[in-house]
Amino acid sequence: MKTKFILIPLVSLMLLAQPFHSQAAGQKKSAIGLGARSQVKHSVMKDLPFEDGDITYTASYEYHDAAGYWQLMVGYTPDVGDGDVIDYVITPQLNLIIQDKIFLAGTGILGSYISDKETGSDWTDVYWQLMLGLEIPVGPLSIEAMASYQFDKWGNLSDFEFDDITYGGSLKFYF
Repeated sequence: MKTKFILIPLVSLMLLAQPFHSQAAGQKKSAIGLGARSQVKHSVMKDLPFEDGDITYTASYEYHDAAGYWQLMVGYTPDVGDGDVIDYVITPQLNLIIQDKIFLAGTGILGSYISDKETGSDWTDVYWQLMLGLEIPVGPLSIEAMASYQFDKWGNLSDFEFDDITYGGSLKFYF
């Protein structure tokens, strides 16, 4: 499958991308995560091919600071809709997340590569997301649950509908 040739280098890059900054002893500075997100058929963003219940699998690398962290994530959706037209979707994203104890809030920028069997493959326009969530630490691991709302332009936030919210979770390992 062609996607292995894309995902393996991306995941390897995220694992090797640890910054060479030194921080105070004992402070967690990086994390890697694996998770999944349940997609929805978006009411406004018609370019996104997702149907209700499509699952996106995610891999992430995070660089933490005192108040929050940068997250580099890639999502892979192998089965989109009925699978007759769309082969798969790959969605890289960069998120800035603020953390206060177990509470998370953030924003991110995304783009999706859609492999279409009929019209060929292409990238969507860049789009955005707002996120709210919780992170529960369990030793060197954390369990994260996140709700996110994706939108195409900041001026279109007034088009918000609760049915357009996606939900996801991940297991993160700190080092």
